[in-house]
Amino acid sequence: MKQLKLRGIYATLTLDVPHLWRCVLFVRDGESYGEVLAKCTLTRPGPYQGAVLRFRVSFPDRYPFELPVVTFDRHIIHPLIMPEQAIQSDDVFTDRRPEEISRSGRLVGTFNLEPGFREFLAQKVTTSMVIQTEPRLSVIDVFLYVRSCFSDVQTLRNLREDNIFNLEAWLAWKAHNMRSEDEDSKVRASIWKQHMDYLVRQTIEPEALFGYASNPRPIQT
Repeated sequence: MKQLKLRGIYATLTLDVPHLWRCVLFVRDGESYGEVLAKCTLTRPGPYQGAVLRFRVSFPDRYPFELPVVTFDRHIIHPLIMPEQAIQSDDVFTDRRPEEISRSGRLVGTFNLEPGFREFLAQKVTTSMVIQTEPRLSVIDVFLYVRSCFSDVQTLRNLREDNIFNLEAWLAWKAHNMRSEDEDSKVRASIWKQHMDYLVRQTIEPEALFGYASNPRPIQT
């Protein structure tokens, strides 16, 4: 990561849990997935410009042959992030509070990486049917894709409905992006703008950046 000079993302290992990385994303102007890989060009900044977002990356035992799990703070509103939708019944996540589990069974704050790694996932299906080298995934690619989902408008435009974790956020983003004149779209666009303004302000508050002495944030020095 140091050699690539990956702008805007900082990660630190969790000493007692080696497979868990704690990370911070500083959302800057129009940084796309293709900055290092040259897979796409820079576009205009996304709606999250200026935000400082904390997230965790958990690597499965079979990494780099499986996607890691990326989890953001629960207050982050994004089409690819599982929103807070409490369930009341018990489930397999017995060590989690009910409000931390969405109705789909995924942890609240889980980020959907699949839209950015369709080729990787397709190759995994192919290799399961024939004997050949199993594809590997780089954590750098993961960081690049996560960053582009917040900083690059084109990445948001390319999302498909079947990949969406937060449907209301996606519909509001589409209304904001398309600038439709019908009344429902105007309302959704206005709600999206208000949420984004509040979210960005909230993430740069001292409490969000540095936390409390008993619970230091990863960017605290």
